[in-house]
Amino acid sequence: MRIPLSSPDISNAEIDAVVDVLRSPNLSLGPKLAEFEQTISRYAGTRYAVAVNSGTSGLHLCVRALDLKEGDEVITTPFSFIASANVLLYEKRNNDRARLWPALAHERNRSNRTAPQPKDN
Repeated sequence: MRIPLSSPDISNAEIDAVVDVLRSPNLSLGPKLAEFEQTISRYAGTRYAVAVNSGTSGLHLCVRALDLKEGDEVITTPFSFIASANVLLYEKRNNDRARLWPALAHERNRSNRTAPQPKDN
């Protein structure tokens, strides 16, 4: 049996909303963006909300908003998209790559197995 990671749930309402924006002169930074941010801020009970282009960009903002310093240790889940670890490396918040990939650290500590080593670019 195949269990998908996620399945889209897109109705005609979402399709119509996208088509409305595509037919407008504002593909970005238009009135729908402000409307979306206001709706999210009301839902979250916050004064402000900021929309970004991707989950990765959102993670960058979270790291900066938390005022984490270079070298601070941040633990992330091993069951995630690579962005959750890459953003920490990019923002220089984790210096120990084995801590970002717990399976790698586990494999390094087993004498009967060899784990692949991360490569620096």
